[in-house]
Amino acid sequence: MENIKLVWIPIVFVVLSFVIEIIEKHVSFLNKSVAFYFFWIGISIGCFLIFLELFSLAYKFINTYFTTPSKKVKEYNQQIENEQKEIKELLDFNPDNNNIEVIRKHYNKMDDVEFSKQALAPYLIRWYNQIDAMHYFIFKDEKSEELEDFEDEKKELQKNIAKLKKEKQILQNSEDEQLLTEKEEFLKYNQDKIQIESTYLSSEQKHWLEDIGFKKSHQWCIHNKESTEFMIKPRHNESQSHAYLTGAIFEYLKNEVGEIETPITKTADIIFSSAETKFAIEIETGKVHEKSKKQLKKKVEILNKEFPNTWFFVVTNKNLVSKYKKFGEVVDRSNVIEYLERLLGIECQEE
Repeated sequence: MENIKLVWIPIVFVVLSFVIEIIEKHVSFLNKSVAFYFFWIGISIGCFLIFLELFSLAYKFINTYFTTPSKKVKEYNQQIENEQKEIKELLDFNPDNNNIEVIRKHYNKMDDVEFSKQALAPYLIRWYNQIDAMHYFIFKDEKSEELEDFEDEKKELQKNIAKLKKEKQILQNSEDEQLLTEKEEFLKYNQDKIQIESTYLSSEQKHWLEDIGFKKSHQWCIHNKESTEFMIKPRHNESQSHAYLTGAIFEYLKNEVGEIETPITKTADIIFSSAETKFAIEIETGKVHEKSKKQLKKKVEILNKEFPNTWFFVVTNKNLVSKYKKFGEVVDRSNVIEYLERLLGIECQEE
């Protein structure tokens, strides 16, 4: 384009050649030879300018569309120079003087950018030291945030735990009160009993009974006619079998007679009234018969005196029937319910 601007020079020479040819007849030192030289000088200059323009265009075309080794080297060097300039700018960043958000952005920028190995090679150690330094700040900040979150969660958990403990305590107190009421009612109902069938009792209820003197035992049930688990509370030195049978007969009779008692005296074990008649039951396990027949005879005398013809033995083992039959009427425990029904006329009433 610079050569095109100089096109006026050859035009001036050509124009002067025509002017000289016109005026040479009137000017003595001018002739057609001068005009001829001026013309071809202008043409030559114009051709030279055109050549230069064409050469310039060709050079630009080659540089634009064709890559020469020298150009490639130059471009490569320029690229390396530009990359290293950008690398220096990135490495000039000082994380100590910036907040975490700026550090995070710069870290992401260094993590995303890509440089050639040749450009990065001189700065490789500084580059990774810079990344490590920023990573340390970011890691420290994240851990700090995590610690704050953890503390918040911890406080919230402690708050919830305290709330749950309070609710649990309230519930526990309520359950304890309910359980205490249930225990008091249960013991109040059963405390005067001698025997309680424990088949359907809970373990807690059994513990309550044990606390007031009851003991677990298996006895032959006069109702079910089989071995059954009972909670028994013996009186004084009586055996569990004696206590069970006394209690079981008492529980049965109390709903069938007007008055009934289980005195702890030298009289009968059970005394009850029916149809204005007093009856007495003496429970025997065979121990008195074995140890002191004299004591047994004395007991029989008292019973005959106080309850003539209205007392009888109930033995805990059918093998004792023959032994005690010598001293009075004897009923085996397996038949005691049926005997009492006949004695009290319960069957007749039911019919």
